[in-house]
Amino acid sequence: SFNIHDGYRYEEGVLEALAYCNSDEVKTVYWVGNTAPTESVVRAAMRNMTEIKQLTLSSKDIPSDCDSMILNLSKDITDAEKENLEVYLENGGKLYRGRG
Repeated sequence: SFNIHDGYRYEEGVLEALAYCNSDEVKTVYWVGNTAPTESVVRAAMRNMTEIKQLTLSSKDIPSDCDSMILNLSKDITDAEKENLEVYLENGGKLYRGRG
């Protein structure tokens, strides 16, 4: 069955996708977390012409296209992961803490 609420969500998604496709500048936010980003986070990102990619802090380097990062972990990070974050922040990186 189809109701107004479902129709609204569909239209909202289509409009967000069109805005995303027509944007000249797409920002990249890396999500570091135990789970994937929620649907509401993904929708908000699309509204703001932002691409979300997942990242593990154990990677040697944080990608150069990382405009900002959302850290949403429910466990402590290792010393090596902490060093990666410190280098990223020292080089002007932006970090947001989720509720993880």
